[in-house]
Amino acid sequence: MQIIYCNSSIIILKNLVYLFFFFFTKFFAYSQNLNSLPYQGKSLITVNNHLLNIDSFILSSESQILDCRKNNLISNLIVNEEAIEYLDSLGISYEFVYENLKEKIDNENYINNYIRNFDNDNFYSIYRDLNEVYERMHYLDSISDIATLFVIGNSNENRPIKVLKLSTGGSNKPSVLFNGCQHAREWISVMASIYLADKLIEEYVDNDFINILISNIDIYIIPIVNPDGYVYTHLYDRYWRKNRQPNSGSVYIGTDLNRNWDIDWNGGESTSINPASDIFVGLHPFSATETYVLKNFIDTIQNLVTHADIHSFSSLILGPWGYTENLSDHYEDINELGNIINDAFTTTNGYNFNFGTGTANGSIYLASGTMPDWTHDQFGTLGFTFELRPSSMNEGGFELPIDQIIPACEENYNGSVEMIYWSLSDSLYGCTDSISSNYNIFATISDSSCVYDIPWSFTITGNNHTFIIDSAINENINGFELEIGDAIGVFYEYNDSVHCAGYTIWDNQVNMIAVQGDDLTTEIIDGFITGEEINWIVWDQTDQNEIFVEPIYETSDQISYSPNQINIVSGLNITSFLTEQIIPLPSGWFMFSSYIEPENLNFDTLMNQIIDNIVLIKDVEGNSFIPQWNFNSIGNFDNNQGYLMKLSNSCNLNISGIKINPENFTLNFSSGWNIIPYLKTSNLNLIDAFQTIQNSIIIIKSVDGNAYLPEWNYNGIGDLVPGCAYLTKFNSEVSFNYNPD
Repeated sequence: MQIIYCNSSIIILKNLVYLFFFFFTKFFAYSQNLNSLPYQGKSLITVNNHLLNIDSFILSSESQILDCRKNNLISNLIVNEEAIEYLDSLGISYEFVYENLKEKIDNENYINNYIRNFDNDNFYSIYRDLNEVYERMHYLDSISDIATLFVIGNSNENRPIKVLKLSTGGSNKPSVLFNGCQHAREWISVMASIYLADKLIEEYVDNDFINILISNIDIYIIPIVNPDGYVYTHLYDRYWRKNRQPNSGSVYIGTDLNRNWDIDWNGGESTSINPASDIFVGLHPFSATETYVLKNFIDTIQNLVTHADIHSFSSLILGPWGYTENLSDHYEDINELGNIINDAFTTTNGYNFNFGTGTANGSIYLASGTMPDWTHDQFGTLGFTFELRPSSMNEGGFELPIDQIIPACEENYNGSVEMIYWSLSDSLYGCTDSISSNYNIFATISDSSCVYDIPWSFTITGNNHTFIIDSAINENINGFELEIGDAIGVFYEYNDSVHCAGYTIWDNQVNMIAVQGDDLTTEIIDGFITGEEINWIVWDQTDQNEIFVEPIYETSDQISYSPNQINIVSGLNITSFLTEQIIPLPSGWFMFSSYIEPENLNFDTLMNQIIDNIVLIKDVEGNSFIPQWNFNSIGNFDNNQGYLMKLSNSCNLNISGIKINPENFTLNFSSGWNIIPYLKTSNLNLIDAFQTIQNSIIIIKSVDGNAYLPEWNYNGIGDLVPGCAYLTKFNSEVSFNYNPD
C-alpha cells in the first residue's frame, strides 16, 4: 500500500507541475503580448460590397478594413458591437469570421509562446519575432561561405534593416532581390524569406542545380523591411500594417511602405492621403525612412534582373504593372516568368495560385506606388508581388495557422528558385557541349570547361615524337569533319593489337600530340619503337566510334616514329582498311543485320557485291529492294533494324565501315512487330541479352521458326548470332542497348 501511495503521489505531483506550467505559460503569453488588446469586444466579419458603401461605413463606425486592397466582391472588416447593431438595423447580411477577435489573437500568442518555450527545435514551427529572425540570419552567415550579412540602414525607430547576400564572389553577375514584411502584420512573409535563405544555403552544398545557380548569380534577401512595424505587431497591435513613423501635424502614426514608392505615387489606386488610413501614401515618395533606405540600397545593386516583394495573403502572383491595366513593354517576359512561378507555387503542395497583372483578371484592385512597379520602372527589373497562402480570410488570413508555415515556405522557395533560374537563362556560364561528360544543361555561355570521356589511355615513357595538328585541318579532311570533343590518337602494334601512345582532344585550335616511345628500361612494350609505323585513329565523340584514318603530313608522305622529332599534320583521310564483317548468307529466306556502320549506306551500293543472288529484301514496314525490277524503296541501310531477305544462292556479304560499340548504340523499337538487329561480335544467350526488356517482349522468332516465349519461360532460339536478325513483337515502345563486347 505504501508503494502505491508513493507512486500516486508522484503522479499527482507531476500533474501539479504540468498545471503550473500551463498557467505559467498562459500568463507568460498574455503578459508578453498586448497585441490583442486593441481588439477587445471586436469581431471580424465579411460583408458584401454591393450591399454597403464600405468607405463611408468605415469612417462612420470606426471600423477597420482588413484587406490589402479592395476586393470587388467582399470586404473583411473589424467591427465593434455598435457597428454590428448598425448593420443589423439596415438589414445588411454579414458573416462572422471570428466573433471574438481578441480571443483568436490570444490563442495564436499562446500556441506560439508555448512552442517557443517547450518545443523549440524547429525554427519554422512558429512565427519568430525580430530578434529571433536576426539571430537566424547571423547563424546562417556564420555557417556558410556564400552568405554575407550586412546592414543597409536603420528604421525610423533606429532598428537595423539587415540583408543576407548569397554569392560565390566575382563581378558583373546578374542579381535577384527578395524582400518580406513591407506590411508589418504579414508574418508569413518573414518566415518565407528567411526560409528561402536557409534552404538555398543548405542546398548549395548538396544540390548540384542550386550550386550552379548560386555560383552564377548574386541573391539578396531582406526578410524584414519594416522592423518597427513588425515589432509593434508582436507587442501591441497584431493587425498593424504601416511603419511607425509619426506624421507631422497628425496624431496618426505610420505610412504604408508599399504606397510610398515613386511610381504613380498617390495615383488614387488603393491609396489615401489620410494619415489615419492603412494605405496612407506618405508626405511624398520615399518620405518613409524604410523606403528611402531600401531605395538607396537597391540603387547599388548591379544587374538586378528580377525582384520579388513577398506578402500575404490571397495566393496570387502579380506582375507589373500593378497600378494600371496597361501592359508593360516587357509583358511577354513578365507573362512567361509569372506563369512559371505560379506553376511552381501551385504544384509544390497542390494549393492553387493564380497569376496576373493589373487587377489579375478581377482578382484584386489596382495599387499605386508599389515597390515591384518601381523596380520595374527604374531598372527594367521584372518585379513581382508574391501574395502567399491562404486564399481567404476564412483560412486564416494574416494569421496563417502555424502548421501551414512550412508548406507556405516550400511554395515560396520553389517559385523563387524558378525566378532565380530564369534570371540566369541568358547568362549562365558552363560547359555547353551536350556530348561532354560535364555538360551543363543550364549553361548558355561556354566557359571552356568541357571534359570528354575518351576510351584510350597511354603511359608517359620519357621519350616522345611531337606532332602538331594544324588548326585548319578540317579544310583538308576526306570523308568526315572533326568536331569539338573528338580525339585524335596514335597507336602502336603489340601482341596482335593496337595500343594508344598519345592523343589530343580537338578544340578547333592548334593541337599537339606527344607520341610516346617505348621505355627501354622496362620489359613491357609501352610505346613506339624507333622507325615503327604510326597508326592514327579518330574518336568520334558524338557517335562513340573509332575512325581509322591516314594522316597528311606537311613535309612527307610517310613518317615513322623518331624520338625528339617534330612534324605537322595538315589533313586526315579515312583509310581503306576499315573494320569488316563477313556475314554468311544461305540460299532461301534469312534475316540479317550488322554491327558495322557501312562506309556507304546506300542499299544499291551495299548489296552490289551479291546483287545476282538477291531475289528480295524487305524491312518490317514492307519497304522492298528488288534488283530484278531495279526497285529500292528501302533507301539506306539502317543499323537500328534487321532485314528479311531471300537469296537464290548462298554467298557472303562483306560490310566494311566503323564497328558499332553496342553499349553506346541505342536501339529504338515501336510497339508491335520489329526486326531487331544483333550488334555484338560474339554469340550471347537470348535471355541474357534481353534481360532488361523482358517485360516488353511478347515473342521473338528466328528465321527457321524457333521462338522465345517469355510468358512460358521458353527459349527455343538459344543464342543470338552475329549477322542474324530476329522478328520480335513488343507490347510497348522500347529503347535498348546491348552490353559491351
